[in-house]
Amino acid sequence: MQEKLFNRYFILIWFSMLCLMLIQNLMCSGIPLFFASRGFSTSFAGLLGLPFALFGILARTTGGYLMDRFGRRIIMILGPLLMGIASLLFLLLPFAPLMLLFRGLHGAGFSIGQAGSSTATIDVTPQEKSSLGVGIFWVSTALAIAVAGWLIEILGSGGTYDRIFYFSFAFGVLGAILAFLCRYEEGKPPVVREPQEVNPLHGLRKFLYPAAARPAVIEFFVMLGVSCCNIFIFTYAVLQGYANPSFFMVVAALSMTVSNLASGRLLRALGHRTLLSIAMVLSGALIALIALVPSQATFYLGGVGFGMAQGFSFPILTLLAVDNVPQNHRGTANSTMLMAGDLGVGLGTLLWGISIQFCGFHVSIALSGLAVILSGVLSLLFYCRCKP
Repeated sequence: MQEKLFNRYFILIWFSMLCLMLIQNLMCSGIPLFFASRGFSTSFAGLLGLPFALFGILARTTGGYLMDRFGRRIIMILGPLLMGIASLLFLLLPFAPLMLLFRGLHGAGFSIGQAGSSTATIDVTPQEKSSLGVGIFWVSTALAIAVAGWLIEILGSGGTYDRIFYFSFAFGVLGAILAFLCRYEEGKPPVVREPQEVNPLHGLRKFLYPAAARPAVIEFFVMLGVSCCNIFIFTYAVLQGYANPSFFMVVAALSMTVSNLASGRLLRALGHRTLLSIAMVLSGALIALIALVPSQATFYLGGVGFGMAQGFSFPILTLLAVDNVPQNHRGTANSTMLMAGDLGVGLGTLLWGISIQFCGFHVSIALSGLAVILSGVLSLLFYCRCKP
């Protein structure tokens, strides 16, 4: 444990996570554009979400155990490096079966890298500053959303999107180097040998931590809801004829940043139960407003809800997932929570795609807002015996 919040390890982890999230956002937005320029169908672009989610879930179940067993650093190195290499191969070998594999490697690298970095952040943050530290850590996600959109506009200005993949590879190498320099675990005894552990995990509990079940269920519904906007909001905006639809993500990034930074102070004032329930109900209502009262103004208000849902849920649920969990089980606990989010995104991509086809955008977006509201209701129910 470090005495200062902004110690060198925290800074290294933060920038390594930023590199990981830049790759993630560059690939999410860049791959459909790349496909359009190469003549691939949009349906195949949607199909790539399946291996991403599947590999991501598998990586979550094993990554948490591996980081508890062998340390956070190796997992943090592998995450961005795997994503960067897969991005380069995606460009160099654009064959359908291989692209499915490479997109799956994106999912695996993203899952283990995100879990490793967020768990390491808790390790190196002073306990009395844990909520503030985790909130600042997740600001990297908001910054990556804004920067990636700007980079795609610049890198694709010539009508070709090849440079997006080269930049993603470079970010992968840089993120791995930063993680390599994060040696805070050196000189410490392996956490798996802690003598006070009297109930070692066996069977599935090595990969799915039971104590993280409640935050995992909440995370599932949050990500189930926000996945609709994440995947389909630009298509909806074009059909509605809204001007400057990309500004939705700028609004979302600003909202997410403010939520990240405010989460620590609000947690101390309100408690996790009250803050989560209020934030998720309000976020879901703003998302649903996009469909219930369609206009340019409510479209941008939905961006506020989209960013706020993630800005509050990520830091709070990260803290809840590892609350009172021994250090040698934190990786498994955190991965359990994040894996539920992967499942929500994967199922949401399929569910909202079918719903939009048969029921239309307005019904689907309204239901996605309801899913986020449900996560707030579950926060009240799950922690009803806790102090508000």
